[in-house]
Amino acid sequence: MLPQRLTTFVGRNQELDQLAHLLDEARLVTLTGAGGCGKTRLALEVASLRSQTRPTQAYFVDLAPVAQGWLVAHALAAGLAVTEKPQAKLLETVCAALQSEPALIVLDNCEHLVQAAAEAAEAMLRGCPQVHIIATSREALNIAGETSFQVAPLEIRDAMRLFLQRARLSRPGMHAEFGEVAVIQELCERLDRLPLAIELAAGRLRVLPLGAVDGGMDNRLQLLSSGPRTAPGRQQSMRGSLDWSYDLLDEQERNCFRRLAVFAGGCDARAATIVCESDLDTLARLAEKSMVMVVESATGPARYRLLETVREYAAEKLAGAGQLEATRRRHLNFFLELAETAAQSIRDQALSAQALELDQDNLRAALDWAGIEHPRLEMRLAAALGWFWFVRGHLSEGTQRLTTALSRGGDHDSVRASALKWAGSLARDYAGSEAAQSLLQDSLTISREVGDEAGEADALLRLAGVLRGTGAFDSAAELFAESLSIYERLNDHFGIAVLHFHHGLLARFRGDTSNARRWLEQSETELRALGHEFFLAQALNQLGHLALERGDLQAAQARLEEALSTNARLKSNFGCAIALDGLSALASLKRRHERALRLAGAAEAVRSAVGMKMSPNYHKPLERWRAPSRKSLGAAAAVVYEEGRRLGLRDAIAYGLGERHQPTFLSRRELQIAEFVTHGLTSREIAQRLGISTRTAEGHVERLRNKLGFRSRAQVAAWMTAQLDESSISTLGDGSLGA
Repeated sequence: MLPQRLTTFVGRNQELDQLAHLLDEARLVTLTGAGGCGKTRLALEVASLRSQTRPTQAYFVDLAPVAQGWLVAHALAAGLAVTEKPQAKLLETVCAALQSEPALIVLDNCEHLVQAAAEAAEAMLRGCPQVHIIATSREALNIAGETSFQVAPLEIRDAMRLFLQRARLSRPGMHAEFGEVAVIQELCERLDRLPLAIELAAGRLRVLPLGAVDGGMDNRLQLLSSGPRTAPGRQQSMRGSLDWSYDLLDEQERNCFRRLAVFAGGCDARAATIVCESDLDTLARLAEKSMVMVVESATGPARYRLLETVREYAAEKLAGAGQLEATRRRHLNFFLELAETAAQSIRDQALSAQALELDQDNLRAALDWAGIEHPRLEMRLAAALGWFWFVRGHLSEGTQRLTTALSRGGDHDSVRASALKWAGSLARDYAGSEAAQSLLQDSLTISREVGDEAGEADALLRLAGVLRGTGAFDSAAELFAESLSIYERLNDHFGIAVLHFHHGLLARFRGDTSNARRWLEQSETELRALGHEFFLAQALNQLGHLALERGDLQAAQARLEEALSTNARLKSNFGCAIALDGLSALASLKRRHERALRLAGAAEAVRSAVGMKMSPNYHKPLERWRAPSRKSLGAAAAVVYEEGRRLGLRDAIAYGLGERHQPTFLSRRELQIAEFVTHGLTSREIAQRLGISTRTAEGHVERLRNKLGFRSRAQVAAWMTAQLDESSISTLGDGSLGA
């Protein structure tokens, strides 16, 4: 999806037409130009317009926070919501996910990773015939099939319109008097008509009159286009504007601004105040002066971020002040503490994972710097992040990071044992059981050498899990028993509960359903008392399937619905798939045949997306339970199954829980717009009905489509018709359809 634009797009009508034509002829168009010339915003506008007029899904992938070329594939996967699959190259997985429908990818800020970006773009163009790419970079990617488009500064008329529109955000109600028009024109010319410089200048109107803004530019805008050729291109047209903005800051603001340069991808207020040795008031003043962007979040605290051009400038100032190393060390220490605290939490694993996900770029930056300056801290940080990479399925990144940290040597202590443990856990799904056993055995050996009993018990548990997967049940049972005895000696209630779960799983693998039920029910009771939802959800899944095997459908439904709900909340797709499989079998046993096969299709789609490969023994009972549904539906079975595959995880979860999924609640105005679209009204006709401008009406329609997750007006109309057919329109909004 494209990020929501919070301000209007100004001008560039000719460029929009040219780029639309170029995309019809070429599958890769690269926008080049100096930093701050508006490449990103232009690319987003082109992508938005194209996705509105064609059946094309548009995506945005920002490479600015990505520090190393091998992480480009990870950024693509994140931007396209593609889950990494075990034993598969991530870029190949991304290309496979792009086969189903036309897509337009905005690949932003390629210049610092031009080789890796070029290779990724070429792979997608060769492997995905329905994909088009708009790249932004200071230089062309230089690959076959590329068309390069130089983004020029704004026309003076559009530059002045942009200044006035942004100025009114800083000073509502502002109108340029006749004499001020000439001042604005001169100011825009002196800013080279570059959008970023204009927006920064307009932001000064919060605290300065227009005349003072213009006066502040005297002798400040030293453009580098005629200066040293070795100067960074991104700064050749922005240094003067940024120098002037920087000079307006007091010393506290300058210190905080400089130090924010060490953050990759932004940060929350707590991180900023600690790493920058500053306070919230200073941070707020920087935001008010347009030096720092504030990005609101629906799921957590606001994030503070420097534009990349501004961040590069701030980093230069930080180095010039002799504060770079000390600030980087505070950054590393902060994120090391964050990661180690998260790793120690057993109750809030899901919340901890969400917090770390937001700061992945900062964690990567900390690891990169630690690897150069502090290998011991790199090992600690990689070991602390092992669980995060494991539960989130970041198999290749976790493996590479841990392998790199381990290769630097170091003491044979509990930190190295932990790094080996997580490397082995990741290797099980990424490199195979043999590599996993070797790494886990090394972890076990070190834990025993240093007397780390908790580490020994955990390594034994994980090694046993690998053996269980290979069918070595007797060996696995011995190691599980040894691990359990250590946890009992340590009085570790969580470890004991987890071992009881694994004993139950092993018994089920062996076909011993009686002992499997006993162990799993004991684990369920213990995990509820501890409040650990992740393992509880897995235990509920297993108990639900066991209840199906003995024909207790009521117990099966209760366990499986709770498992699905909990796994969904924890964002555990693996657990969701198992719960959906169980509910599919339950529906078949209740003779709800269409529901059974829709849920079966949904479960298969989730498994495929995350690369889950279940054993034949897993599928055999499911297929036996579903057989009556396939027979009852006959030729229609395949159609219903495919409907389930296309549900999507969110809709599948709602369907599995017996709910009719509503994408979101709509306001009265949004419902009005939806009704007009359903009746085929154009944006101009909607504008006439509501007494608003056509552009405003277009904005209403675009926001409605984005809110519902649709790409076209036809999809909005189809969805609205379905709601009306079910006589449920009043449940979508606030109960009334008034204006």
